[in-house]
Amino acid sequence: MKALPEVINLYKKTGETPLERINRLRVEYSEFKDTTLSYAGRLDPLAEGVMIVLVGDEANQKREQYLGLDKEYYFDVVFGVSTDTYDALGLVTDFLPIIQTDKPVEQLIDFKKLHEEMKEMKGVLMQEYPPFSSKTVKGKPLFEWAKEGRLGEIVMPQIQIEIYSLEIAKTAILSATDLKEKVKELVASVKGDFRQREIADRWHEVFSSLPSGTVFPSVTFKVVCSSGSYVRTIAHNLGKAFGIGAITLNIMRERVGNYLVSDSQR
Repeated sequence: MKALPEVINLYKKTGETPLERINRLRVEYSEFKDTTLSYAGRLDPLAEGVMIVLVGDEANQKREQYLGLDKEYYFDVVFGVSTDTYDALGLVTDFLPIIQTDKPVEQLIDFKKLHEEMKEMKGVLMQEYPPFSSKTVKGKPLFEWAKEGRLGEIVMPQIQIEIYSLEIAKTAILSATDLKEKVKELVASVKGDFRQREIADRWHEVFSSLPSGTVFPSVTFKVVCSSGSYVRTIAHNLGKAFGIGAITLNIMRERVGNYLVSDSQR
């Protein structure tokens, strides 16, 4: 019988949860049906890319070693809207429409200030967990506290992370129609109970109320960071700094340690 690998570099699709990706592996390859499998570093449902899976008991005993690997992401930050999850799979909490002008993104957003904020984010820092995350507080995941509207009863936990590099990869201007279609696609891609109907209804209300010609500046970033870093929080903090809100739209995990997305098993 062929020996199973210790680690598998899987590609998690947008809309899948990590557990759904592991279950898909079991269905596609019967040799993993009764084998201990766990992912080392989760990915949000709307994120895609590298997800390394530990195979067998011996590999899972080295879990901390794999959890500590550095990561590299490309992620789109859309300015002008905020949600309670810091991404498109959340209830809109605020929005600040920008009426179309002939100005490029670099003039719709103060890029001097943006570079200053990016500089402040580099290095070792304490990052607050996003409200909708699996971090446990008093025996209950944060997302349950958030759903119950009880975040005010707890102290939001923080984690020490390190941002090794943060760069701008490209910019774009999204029309309200473009953003609407993308959000609709992302929300529909997720199965299970993620408040999809309520979220879709709220987004519909927002898009229906926007003035004609509304646009949303978008900036794609490349970040190399330590384990435990949330790019959703990076986006949220940038939105707060500019006072106009921001969310992540697309998140691509390009690398975990030496495991590359180009080598991932689809």
